[in-house]
Amino acid sequence: MSSQAFFPTFQTQWNPMDMIVYRVLRPDENPEYLIAKDPFAKYSVYDHVSNGYLNTQFISTCKSKAAVKYFAELGKPYAKTHGTTGLRKIVSINLTKLMQLVPSKIIDLTLPGELNSYIPIIPPYIPGSKFHSKARNCATQVQEVLIKLRVIETVNTTPIPAECVTLLGCV
Repeated sequence: MSSQAFFPTFQTQWNPMDMIVYRVLRPDENPEYLIAKDPFAKYSVYDHVSNGYLNTQFISTCKSKAAVKYFAELGKPYAKTHGTTGLRKIVSINLTKLMQLVPSKIIDLTLPGELNSYIPIIPPYIPGSKFHSKARNCATQVQEVLIKLRVIETVNTTPIPAECVTLLGCV
């Protein structure tokens, strides 16, 4: 089944000077202390994009507010079962400011070169190969940008600084 059936295509006006991305917070996330589920994990970008339930070293964001609102609506039942009213917090993250404060890796999967590097094109139905089309389509349609924060030593990670995050509201 095509991922097109699952994810509508979102249009956005991306201003590279602003470098703002958006994220729906999990019920257990604090906008003042955003970190990956497992900063020390060693998953590939493909693994992260194709299996959203994994505890990876990446933080998923979108360039599109519409895509984030869509994910917030999809996640309301999950939020209700995890001790909240079902409302989902949406934040914006200023990547320009983040890069000035914390050395981080930004992986913009809307750029063809980055998408091809991290989730290469593999023709479907080749025995023994991974099927990457679904992950590529999902990443493209939701305009996914991944953040990988610097990890200090083996017991600490630097969170996204609070001054880079703005709480936009709840959906």
